[in-house]
Amino acid sequence: MCVIITAQKKLFSCIIAPPCNDQLHLVLLAAALAEGESSIRGIGGSLSHDHAATLQLLVDSGMCRADAKDGVYQISGGLAGNKQPTIICNANLSTLRLLIPSLLLRCQGAELYAPPALLAQLEIGYLQMLQKHGVIYNLAADHLQLRGKLRAKEYCLGSNWHPQYAAGLLLALPLLADSATISFSESAMSPAAEMAMAVAREFGAFYLVEKGKIAVEPMNCYYANDLCLEGDYGYAAHFFALAAMQAGMEIKGLPRQTLQSDCRVIALLDKMGASISREDDLLRVDSDVLQPIDVDLSYTPQLLPLLTLLCTQAEGISHLRYKLSGIPKEKSNLEKMLAGLSAMNANITKDSSQLTIVGKSILQGAELDANNDYALAMMFAIAAHIAEGTSLLANLPDIDKKWPHFWRDLQSFGGEITKAPYR
Repeated sequence: MCVIITAQKKLFSCIIAPPCNDQLHLVLLAAALAEGESSIRGIGGSLSHDHAATLQLLVDSGMCRADAKDGVYQISGGLAGNKQPTIICNANLSTLRLLIPSLLLRCQGAELYAPPALLAQLEIGYLQMLQKHGVIYNLAADHLQLRGKLRAKEYCLGSNWHPQYAAGLLLALPLLADSATISFSESAMSPAAEMAMAVAREFGAFYLVEKGKIAVEPMNCYYANDLCLEGDYGYAAHFFALAAMQAGMEIKGLPRQTLQSDCRVIALLDKMGASISREDDLLRVDSDVLQPIDVDLSYTPQLLPLLTLLCTQAEGISHLRYKLSGIPKEKSNLEKMLAGLSAMNANITKDSSQLTIVGKSILQGAELDANNDYALAMMFAIAAHIAEGTSLLANLPDIDKKWPHFWRDLQSFGGEITKAPYR
C-alpha cells in the first residue's frame, strides 16, 4: 500500500491523544498477572489492533479473562494459565518481547506460531540467556517453542537489546518466591524499563535500583487496580511539529508528569521558538519562526526523524548528534530518511555521528520510502503535508494497526490523503 498526499491550506485543529502505546501494553500484562478485577480507563473507545492482539494472547494463554463496557476494560487476572499452550500469535514484536517471561511464569512456556518476519527479529542472545537459567527453546521459521519455568536468577542484559526485554522481566520477576536481579548497561536502563517499574508498582511491586543493577523483591501476588492511561506523546509529537511549522493545534490527554521519553519534544520545540501553552492535560502549539538548534539525541533516537524535519524549517543551521545502536534497521532508516528529505529539497549533511541541517528549505513533493517503519512513515506524512505539490509515501507499515486515527487526525489539518495499492 502507498499513500498519496497533496498539501493544501493548513487549518487549526484539535485532537485527542490516543493512549500511550507502551504503557497500555504494560498495563494489560500487569492486570493479567494481578489477582482480582482491574479496570483500565482512558482507552478512548476500542483497542488498536496491536493492543487487542496483546490482550487476546493473554486470554488465550489462560492468564486472564477480559470484558469491555463503555470504553472501560475489565481484566480478571491472577489465573494459573494453561500449561504450555499452543497459541496463534497475531501480536506484534513488542508483545512477544514483553510476554515471554510471563508465559514462563504462569504457563511453564508456550508454543507460539507467528509470521517468520516477526520471529526473525527476536534477540537470540535473550533466548540464550533464558536457556542458561533452565529454559528450553526452539526457534523455527514459523514458531517459537518455550519449555521451563522463570527462575529467580541474575539476568544480564545485552547492551544492544531492545529495552522491552528488560520491561518484560521487570513485570514477571516480582511474582517469584525469591529475589532476582537484572544487570544492565546504560542503554538497557531506559525509559521503557522505568515505565515498566512504574506500572508494576501500581500493582504492588518493589524494586531497589542501583548503578547497573535492579534488585527485584519477591511478593505473593499483584493486587488489582483501577488505572487511567496517559495520552501518547510520541503520537502527539508529529502533530506538534506540524502545528509549529505551519498550523496551530490543541491536543488533549497529555499529563505534565510522565515517564514517556517522547515528551522531550515539548522542550525542544520551546527551545526552537514555537509558541506553547498548557492548561491541565490540554496542550496548545502555534506556529512561529523556528530557530536552529544544537542538540544530542543519543538517548532519544526515535525523535531524530521528526527533529530533522523541524530543522529543515528553522531559520539557520542546526546540528543533531545521534548514536546508532547497531540494529541493522536503524542504519537503513537513517539512509531512507536522508534520501527522502533530500529528494524533497532539504539541505542535510551527515557524518558518523551528526546531522547538519541548513534551513529554511521550501520542501517539494516527492516519492518517499518509509522502510516499513512507523516513525519514518509518520514523519514523511507530516513532511508531505507542508511540502508544495504531491508526495507518494511507499513501503509503509500498517499505521492503522497501531494508530487507528492517524490519517483522520492528519486530514483534519487540511490537504488530500488517498490510499492506493503501490504500483
